[in-house]
Amino acid sequence: MNITKKLAEEMLNSGNELLVAAAKQAFPELVKSNFEMACERLNIDPFIPDGLSISMRAQYQLEKITEVANEGWTPSMEDDDEYKYYPYFEFTEEGMVLDYVSFWASNTVVPAPSLFKSRELCEKAVNDNIELYRQMFLNK
Repeated sequence: MNITKKLAEEMLNSGNELLVAAAKQAFPELVKSNFEMACERLNIDPFIPDGLSISMRAQYQLEKITEVANEGWTPSMEDDDEYKYYPYFEFTEEGMVLDYVSFWASNTVVPAPSLFKSRELCEKAVNDNIELYRQMFLNK
């Protein structure tokens, strides 16, 4: 079967895992990164400033992805009743893995742009962007 670019675009939007995989294989240039999709949602250019370290580039991308995932929610450090979620990682010989998701009610050592409004959003963001988290923490 010959897959045209138009058909591949339809397949990507189908929700069917097999069709999506076939479309990605046929036209990899149609697949956008989570960062590019977040920038589209925020209506900004997916521009990363020159001269940043690998770690800073990853952090910038993750902040935009987190902003979209939180759907407009921003943490209030003054609100003791509001939970703010963030990932804890374990570093092993095999690599870096999500250990667990923790939360704080008021203040935290995690920067506000890295906090999530729910445990589920945090886990999904980490699982969908583990390579960016590795780059941010390991600078490679």
